[in-house]
Amino acid sequence: MDIADFVIGKSSTINSVLDISELAREGALAEGCTCVATEYSASLDGQQRRFAARIQYFPMEQIHKILQEHIRNYGYYHFDPQRNWTAEIKDQMRLQANTAVKVLGSLFQHREGFQTEDEIEKSLCTNHSANGDLLDQLTQWCDELLQSKGEDEYSRFDYFEVGTVADFRRTIEPLISSVPLADSMIGQVELWPLVEKVKWVPESAKCTGHTDVSRIGVHDCRTLAGLIIADLPGSSL
Repeated sequence: MDIADFVIGKSSTINSVLDISELAREGALAEGCTCVATEYSASLDGQQRRFAARIQYFPMEQIHKILQEHIRNYGYYHFDPQRNWTAEIKDQMRLQANTAVKVLGSLFQHREGFQTEDEIEKSLCTNHSANGDLLDQLTQWCDELLQSKGEDEYSRFDYFEVGTVADFRRTIEPLISSVPLADSMIGQVELWPLVEKVKWVPESAKCTGHTDVSRIGVHDCRTLAGLIIADLPGSSL
């Protein structure tokens, strides 16, 4: 079941279908909503507690391309605007430039020169080439952030199990959702831009053959028996 075509209310729909309040983060709860593709399905093999999640990270080659695209989008909007852009295209480019600032703030707020939006924009204005030293530095920093997830960059992941929705939200939030930079704590790192996919799995339903990607599982949820629900990011961050 793919609800990607919904513009708003995707997470609210999932909560209603699963009859679990606040399991999926809803727009009314905070400014930043779902930023990472998230799957809800039956239990993972060996799952013992009510909620389990497997978080799969992008390999470094893909992370390099993602960072490159963000730097390019920022430079394209601010330094190479096109006269033939329609109002719709211009607005889309503005959103992409803003997303670049948000992504860098989430990942590197603990780094000097990236602790405020003004500092981030100054760095991007000074180094807006999509193939320059800034890209190499950011890629190296991302690799350092993920070192604890495993030496093999193609199989880096996190896994956890918790018993309550509150514990689940507290653990998963920095991995799937953005927080406005002005509201986040100085030095707080959010890894959601590096997450390829998250899967939740319910404890009771049986599920096999899906451990190669991230998943969230919910125990004793009959709705998810034989079903996977995908919550995809909205059209903009």
